[in-house]
Amino acid sequence: MEIHKNIALESYELLVSGRIDGEGANRLDELLSTILFPKRVDQPDPKTIYVNLSNATFLSSAGLRVLMQYSRTMKNRQGELLISQPSPETAEALKIAGLYDQLVKKDA
Repeated sequence: MEIHKNIALESYELLVSGRIDGEGANRLDELLSTILFPKRVDQPDPKTIYVNLSNATFLSSAGLRVLMQYSRTMKNRQGELLISQPSPETAEALKIAGLYDQLVKKDA
């Protein structure tokens, strides 16, 4: 699994490709933790984190847990974590878990 990070003002976009299995979920957890709990105090809190799953081929229950955990953390900070462009495989996992409507960015 690879994760590329784009930063624009108060938002982050994480481009995730490959399998979000147990190991991938741990890597995603570490990156989100670094973004939300930085060691530098001069780093602003993000208002929105977009997790682009267009190139992700698998989303495990561990990956779902990480996404939900940080979605709650962002809501507590008056921000949001949204899934953008889920691949068919990840969209199906989100739907089965009942999280699709809660986490997937709605296009205007």
